Amino acid sequence: MGDRTHLENIQAIERRISTGGRKQLNGLVELFPFLQATSPLVVLQAVQSLRTIFTELIRMRDVGLALQEIDPASKDGTKLLKYREWLLARYTAFQNALFELLRSPEPGIQVPAFNTVMHLLHHESAAATASGHPKFWNRNLFVNAITYAFNNKHCSDALLHCIEGYAKKHGDIMLRLFDTLSELVQQFHELECAKSAQVEHFQI
Repeated sequence: MGDRTHLENIQAIERRISTGGRKQLNGLVELFPFLQATSPLVVLQAVQSLRTIFTELIRMRDVGLALQEIDPASKDGTKLLKYREWLLARYTAFQNALFELLRSPEPGIQVPAFNTVMHLLHHESAAATASGHPKFWNRNLFVNAITYAFNNKHCSDALLHCIEGYAKKHGDIMLRLFDTLSELVQQFHELECAKSAQVEHFQI
């Protein structure tokens, strides 16, 4: 099956989900295998389709802070909670897939993956602000993305330039990036100290 067929299938699944609403969200699981395709074109189309779908779900407040807004004791609370927990698992799986794509040896994969992470962060924050939580920031998503990006032998100049661009454009991103890198340096230092201690112990 060639790239064209895969691309058409991805787009068809996206249209089905986008027009069918919640009843068609099981189609999400059909998109995930395409993220592991050998063709960069197929991978990028899958990323774009999942990005589009999850952006709308964030706007609808079905992911993000959604679980915190449910009253399990309400009439439909339990059913809604189960739905959003299932959806959160799919959203988390998408984030994990993006982290792995940041380790791709292809800059043409790394940069769109990081751009998608930043896109999701922006829309999560915007939805949270609209819900009365203006200070919300998905720190784990940002920290993991930066960690995967820098802890990677294939980290490209294009990806570094992309990250630098966000930092220069947004002062808050610069501060968060600095904090994250400081944590990574500290973790590396602690790891090296632990290794040295083990070597010294062995020599004794």
